[in-house]
Amino acid sequence: MFVSTPRFSFNRSALKLVNNLIGDADRYVISLEKLRCGATLIDTGLAAAGGFRAGEIVSEISQCGYGRAKITPVQYENKVLPSVFVTNDLPAQSILGSQYAGWHLNFEGFRADASGPGRALVKDSEDSFHNVLCEESDVAILLLETDEKPRENVVLEIAEKCRVSPVNLFLIVFSITSIAGSIQACAKVVEAGLVRLAEIGLDPALVRYAWGYAPVISFLSNPDEVKERIKASIRFGGVADYVVDSEDDHLGELVSKAHDSALRMLQEAKRLADKNPLYKDLLQESGADMLKIDPNVAAPATVTLRSLKSGRSFSSGEIDFAAVQRAIGIM
Repeated sequence: MFVSTPRFSFNRSALKLVNNLIGDADRYVISLEKLRCGATLIDTGLAAAGGFRAGEIVSEISQCGYGRAKITPVQYENKVLPSVFVTNDLPAQSILGSQYAGWHLNFEGFRADASGPGRALVKDSEDSFHNVLCEESDVAILLLETDEKPRENVVLEIAEKCRVSPVNLFLIVFSITSIAGSIQACAKVVEAGLVRLAEIGLDPALVRYAWGYAPVISFLSNPDEVKERIKASIRFGGVADYVVDSEDDHLGELVSKAHDSALRMLQEAKRLADKNPLYKDLLQESGADMLKIDPNVAAPATVTLRSLKSGRSFSSGEIDFAAVQRAIGIM
């Protein structure tokens, strides 16, 4: 898949926000390190504490500045939860081409999932959306979800892959267990829906604007548990909305495919169980678990497509707050 790219640099665009982050490091509760090779390492959630503000700006950097992320209170039934609200004015390029963590690094034992506009500079990547953005830049910006600081030789390897001088390489590192790390992951709610829609046949180049939100999960020390809770937050509590420059003759059919049929059947079974104890017993005896559905079905709880040509809207799915509560540990 190739999406035509406007004639500006996504790495340069993201650099403006990176410079803001660097220039206000104390307020963002982050740490900076200039490596011997000249690269800049920005710790927003490894040894550094980071926080909500760091999570917001890191989420925006991951979208090259063409998306905004804001922590805001959202009412879910009788609870108000902190949620990350995302808007984006260039979804195909800045979400699929940058925010999507499609570059899985494994250099000499160092492992990380890399997102950010630096992905567009890597020519031999197995990244699923590596050709959405194709640009030349003397600056590379990457976000690394990892549990350890990259060593100097790893940083040099990354710079070589991005074809930039190490002095022009900026690496933002964080653990998924940090506040900033979990916020930027929950901010992928719009990305999750867009990836799913692309998988079932929507041309991402037709998506002009997008917005969405998802609850911010509780903070835990176990990375695997955090990742599962983030998936559940998006899957059961996430909302994603897309404005599509298309006639609406096929949008209804597309959006109906966004949620896996097995998931819809399990949700219907749960609704019946909530109404009738007999169904509840049957559901429990079957061993069905709302949190153990197909991990490949990553669409947000609700997905809406709006036709820019007709003004009509098509939606599927619904928020399952009971599942959200179980997933994120609300007592």
